[in-house]
Amino acid sequence: MNNLYHYRNKNSILYTMNAKNKIIFFLVAIILFSAIKSYYSMILMVILTLVLSIMAKISLISLLKSIKSGAKLVLFTSMFILIFSKGTPLFQIEQLIITVEGLSRFIIINMRFICIFTLVFILFSTTPILVVLETLRLMKIPDIIVDIIFFSYRYIYEIDKDMQLMRQAMFTRGYNPRKWKSIIEITYLFGNLLVRSFEQSTRIYNSMILRGYGLKNKVGDEN
Repeated sequence: MNNLYHYRNKNSILYTMNAKNKIIFFLVAIILFSAIKSYYSMILMVILTLVLSIMAKISLISLLKSIKSGAKLVLFTSMFILIFSKGTPLFQIEQLIITVEGLSRFIIINMRFICIFTLVFILFSTTPILVVLETLRLMKIPDIIVDIIFFSYRYIYEIDKDMQLMRQAMFTRGYNPRKWKSIIEITYLFGNLLVRSFEQSTRIYNSMILRGYGLKNKVGDEN
């Protein structure tokens, strides 16, 4: 399994920062970033993200490798907002009308993702995952949320691996990303990926139940 902590730099300010204070700061920043709707706030968001990236001393190449897969998914889904948003027409591509409002939402959504994922990358690359999870438990964060964070961290690499294998299979079957038909094929790719991820998560959850996951909480509630 890949590990974001592999990109750590022990000489960075964020690496030596108290884990609890760091997690609280990043959580607040992520919540604020997710609520941004104006270009002025977006500029401040980008500046803060750049400052934190410099403080963490993380290379741009490492960051781009980490957000590449997620960026493709967000870019693909946000395309629907760009295409189907109503408002003031900006320009037209054949039958597709791009509006000012749609373009604005498209830019803000993608910038949100880049900045939020960069913060997540910085947090996990300057703090071991076990330290993050233990700190969250000490902060009285519900166990279910901590477990979701851990499994998301653990299996995001598996999803990326599956996507790369499926893309490779598409290319061997003559996939051409330059054709308009490729949009349909990419849609099938993400659809199959979501179905496979759901089926895998169901199998993992059932196996965890068989091994006693959640039994401790049920016993505590009965007592």
